[in-house]
Amino acid sequence: MKLTRDGHLLTELVATNGAKWNPNSGFAVWSNSIFVMDSNGLLLHILTTDGAPKLDVDLAPQLGQGNRRAPALAVSPRPELLVLDAPEARVLRYRITF
Repeated sequence: MKLTRDGHLLTELVATNGAKWNPNSGFAVWSNSIFVMDSNGLLLHILTTDGAPKLDVDLAPQLGQGNRRAPALAVSPRPELLVLDAPEARVLRYRITF
């Protein structure tokens, strides 16, 4: 949610197209983009900070096909999106180019 200094709601991210976002499981912010995983743990949603959908990326080829817990996300200073795949003890790196 985006709030004014006095607590009035400006913007709220609402899932569209049947997506089920769980920002409690983690999200990352870079520039004017928000990265959040779908509740199935395989689909990455990228939105603008105003809540407009920008891109959906299927990470199943890298993370596996079954439903799983959503991995943690982070952004490096390079800029790269880091997907922290704890079950496989690895970090997947994706260059941010937009």
